[in-house]
Amino acid sequence: MLFRFRATLSDSKFFFRIYDIDGSISLFALHNFLLNDMDFSPDQMTMFEGRPENGPASRYGLFDLGCGSMDKVHLADVIARGETELRYYFNLRYGRYLILKLEVEDVPVIPRVSYPLRVDEKGDNPDQFAAKYDDRLLQEAEAARRAPAARSVADDDEDFDDEDLDDEDADDEEDDEELIVDESEI
Repeated sequence: MLFRFRATLSDSKFFFRIYDIDGSISLFALHNFLLNDMDFSPDQMTMFEGRPENGPASRYGLFDLGCGSMDKVHLADVIARGETELRYYFNLRYGRYLILKLEVEDVPVIPRVSYPLRVDEKGDNPDQFAAKYDDRLLQEAEAARRAPAARSVADDDEDFDDEDLDDEDADDEEDDEELIVDESEI
């Protein structure tokens, strides 16, 4: 069965990713996919936390934290336990994580497509080692919104007058002067 998840960050309303993920995938394979998709370093400790609507969270690490290790637990098992939200902790020092929330169950499979698959995205990948999310595109959009209105093309035309043309013609005439070379010096 194929599931659609929306990945967001707790400290950004701008960033998201949409993934279609096969339920038979292990959490370790999902971890490797997220590492590659987010351009994260593979040498860091990570973990998944399964969050049911009611009840305690389950933790799945690279080694067994009590609920199973990432390589032994599959996504379909997690969803069968009612854990429709997964937190993928990519920075344990600052407690930063991706929130993977189940949006659609039983997504139609596209033939000859490999899963997991990123379906949609917005925002830059988070910096794995930063304390908070910093998006260059969002900052540029906010700066443009706060900046005074840009000058129009008509304003630029008013700055251009005929004297500018006359100066350019004089420069061209100077460049057209003939260069006289005495052949005996060659």
